[in-house]
Amino acid sequence: MDIGIKYLPHEANEWQVTRAIASVLHSDDFAPVVPGRLINFRVKLKESAAGGVRNDGTGQLTLPTEQTGTRFLRHVADTPIKIDGRKLKFWKQNRSPHQGLAMTLQKTPYVDPDIEEDHQMKVWALETKLRVDTVQFGIFYRETYPPPGQKTPTPRSFSIEWERDYVNSYARLAFEYDHKLIRITVSVLLT
Repeated sequence: MDIGIKYLPHEANEWQVTRAIASVLHSDDFAPVVPGRLINFRVKLKESAAGGVRNDGTGQLTLPTEQTGTRFLRHVADTPIKIDGRKLKFWKQNRSPHQGLAMTLQKTPYVDPDIEEDHQMKVWALETKLRVDTVQFGIFYRETYPPPGQKTPTPRSFSIEWERDYVNSYARLAFEYDHKLIRITVSVLLT
């Protein structure tokens, strides 16, 4: 069920709204859709026309079932949800959520917004691509091995097997956190 949201503080983000709604949906008043699992839902805020990280004061809540949505609307009519001192208004939207989204919300477990926010911050922090001057491939090796029983390891050396300079061309290093990849993209400038 799709539910509209109004009167959101413009500085609120999806995680703040998700935490506020989760405090209601995960209370003892609501039975889980799947026994033993917290109710999963999705919050989507409409971006402000001014841009940036602000919202325009509206958003959408998608719940996995019509029954949960009806109970939620009755609950917030009696005890409204507040964010930064502002009461949020919820109403049933005329359209139904996409069938695939509703099924996904029913089948997937709820992820704590603190974990999601932490993950997103890591992805954003690693989004910047770094300029690379030289690319080297090789291996670490030990020139001498410590005698048996010695606790202190001997230092390693790096053997360069392949090297290329990209000062006069272009190479960049990017981290893809979700896929656990380090990607080097190179291009040669033809002169």
